[in-house]
Amino acid sequence: GPYVLGTFTDASAGGISADSRGYGAGVEMTYRLLGRDMHGIGLTLVIDPSVTRTDPDGIARNFTTYNTGIRLFADKTLIPNTLYAAVNVSQDLTWTGPSPYGRSSTLTLAGSLAWQVQAGLYLSGEVRDMRKHNELGLDK
Repeated sequence: GPYVLGTFTDASAGGISADSRGYGAGVEMTYRLLGRDMHGIGLTLVIDPSVTRTDPDGIARNFTTYNTGIRLFADKTLIPNTLYAAVNVSQDLTWTGPSPYGRSSTLTLAGSLAWQVQAGLYLSGEVRDMRKHNELGLDK
């Protein structure tokens, strides 16, 4: 669904102010492609576009950041009511700054296991690999 963003930083480096304020909004759209109960595996697609306007102190111009997250989540029950596994793939595309916009992307691959210790209590761990790219695709 829709959400709002807000940031405030109060920082300085070497006596120079690096304060900034930002505000923005986005919408997270989720579509379940496969249900785990019916198909044995859950598969969910998420698209998350957002825009943020940043107002850094001491700079004459504000700048805007446009971000689009594209995510695919897969999960499976390994042992009913006990052990669950998930694999997530995410590509975040970002356009930042005053024109001409800087372009970058981040590819994230993650895997996790969750063990149900008792009803409503889970113990889990995740392994994640994130790669930053200087273009919108997978180029470095």
